[in-house]
Amino acid sequence: MSAAASIPPAPPPQSPDQRGAVLRGLSRAGAPFRCLAARLLRHPLRACAVVFLLVFIGALGTLAGRHIWAEYHYRAARRCLAENKLVEAQYHLDQAFPIRADAPTHLLAARLARRMHDGQTAREHLNECERILGGISPECELERELIQAQMGDFILVERHLQHRLDENDPEAPAILEAMAEGYWNYNHLAPALRCLNKWLELQPGNLRALYLRGEVQVASHRYRDAVNDYRACLELEPTSSDIRFKLANALFEQGVADQALSHFQELRERFPDTDLYSWGIARCEISLGHADQAKGLLDALVAAHPTIAEGWRERGKLALAEEDHDTAERYLRKAIELSRGDKDAHFNLYKCLVSEGKEVEATAELAELQQVQGYLTRIFEIREKLLPAQPRNPRLHYELGTLYLQIEAKEEGVRWLESSLLLAPNFTEAKDALAKYRESK
Repeated sequence: MSAAASIPPAPPPQSPDQRGAVLRGLSRAGAPFRCLAARLLRHPLRACAVVFLLVFIGALGTLAGRHIWAEYHYRAARRCLAENKLVEAQYHLDQAFPIRADAPTHLLAARLARRMHDGQTAREHLNECERILGGISPECELERELIQAQMGDFILVERHLQHRLDENDPEAPAILEAMAEGYWNYNHLAPALRCLNKWLELQPGNLRALYLRGEVQVASHRYRDAVNDYRACLELEPTSSDIRFKLANALFEQGVADQALSHFQELRERFPDTDLYSWGIARCEISLGHADQAKGLLDALVAAHPTIAEGWRERGKLALAEEDHDTAERYLRKAIELSRGDKDAHFNLYKCLVSEGKEVEATAELAELQQVQGYLTRIFEIREKLLPAQPRNPRLHYELGTLYLQIEAKEEGVRWLESSLLLAPNFTEAKDALAKYRESK
């Protein structure tokens, strides 16, 4: 077919009569509007009223639309908070607040801040909520107790929160979460586990409850149960790198390094610049007897992050296995310098010194190992036996703090010294120990 044949024929030209008919039709179509305009011009007040009405309707529609938009984001924030999607909940609240800053929105923001362990922001929202309401509401009162349980002195509100549970409070899931974290902060693992089990009875499959229970299982060295909880979490959030990492570590501690290795490798493929996953792979390779693969990973790790004591320790152990005593001694001493409480590093350094025939140094290292072992034994005794029976004994908190500082676990040591001062603000020994540590730092 030719190009000319594909062009449609032009319409025939219109006659003057045809054009006139079209114009008359258009004129008749616009006649009602011209008529209305003419009437309005003859009555100016009526015209102003019509214009005002139209503007009012437009403004009302805009205002209604803004409130509908704010309500949508408020409801979305509530849903995300219930699903433990805290970042998304914060986004929706940020969208709602410029339009809707009422008491329920501030209360929801306080709950979100508490869940994100931002106690100061949570209290600020509660203060604003109470200002709007003109007094303390039951919801705000409960929220302050939950903040105290999670981030303050849990013992002060423990009985009241337990009473709420006994009375079948409708906010039982939130109360159980706060109580579980309160017990966790005091290392009361058994009651924390009971709270989480009860929470999962009320809300089976709750991601947050499963995750926290996995944490408690790990702290209790019940790695098989922790693996089950983290696997359930991963089914709910298959893209979560944090949950997969927790699962991989629990699998390694359970003794199934081959399964842990596959998770660490998947994480490193997704985040190749995260050395933490390379460290996990190295541990698995060592456990599986693949020393050569582990050695390269550890060399790269300690070069990039020379303050990671575990990397130096494991590299030293590999060197000791190869009877490279000079390298092993250097690496193990570095590990102990970074973490005095690393009993494994002390023991392997002692073996290395014995192999080198350095009897005097080996004897000194054995004495150091025995001292560290004494510290660790006392820490275990206080946390597992004495503290559960006397959770508000400030001297036990103080002793834990000083023991942790002795083995260079500085953050843990400071935490326990500060908690002893919460229980006894005038505890002179705790004040002095904390001041001495801060001066040395």
